[in-house]
Amino acid sequence: TARHFNCKHWIGFGSQAEYGNRDNRISETDTCAPTTLYGKSKLACSQLSAELCMAMGMEHSWLRLFSVYGPDDNHEWLIQYLIKEMLANRAINVTKGEQLWDYLYVDDISTMLLKLIEAKGIGVANLGSGTGIPVCTIIEKIKAIIGSDSQINFGAIAYRDDQVMRMEADIGKLSAHLGWMPEISLDDGLAQSITFLRNT
Repeated sequence: TARHFNCKHWIGFGSQAEYGNRDNRISETDTCAPTTLYGKSKLACSQLSAELCMAMGMEHSWLRLFSVYGPDDNHEWLIQYLIKEMLANRAINVTKGEQLWDYLYVDDISTMLLKLIEAKGIGVANLGSGTGIPVCTIIEKIKAIIGSDSQINFGAIAYRDDQVMRMEADIGKLSAHLGWMPEISLDDGLAQSITFLRNT
């Protein structure tokens, strides 16, 4: 279909799940060893789309997204779930929150895409904030911004056997290619997400 419409640059979204469960800051040179069907299917799509783009003379970009958040996100995902529960001052059971996760605000992705569609293909590139934040810190920030009375029960939920403890992107390749860096801080992004949910 892209070729039919004379597309010059094909951009696909992959996932950090393509790398599998790692304990380092992840770069594109790290070996992919996905442990889930989702990660395996994304990796296969990455490889197939690259081959098709090469055969058709199209620029190819495959962005391995780490974690994204923002207003009106899936209400069952961590940040939206936490905001919803804390706005209602409900007690929340969570893990110890030692996981180091990389969250990128949705508006920063939009800004990056506007740059990428005008650029040459980058191939595989990580897309994240570039900074891992402990989950417990994210929880405490949300509670403080809201001024919630929710009781947070850290450690009430055990880690899964396959728990991802570090999910942090090296975004140097994408930043150098586009002259782009995330601009919205975690505090500002959380505040905007909280305001949206408060008003809906």
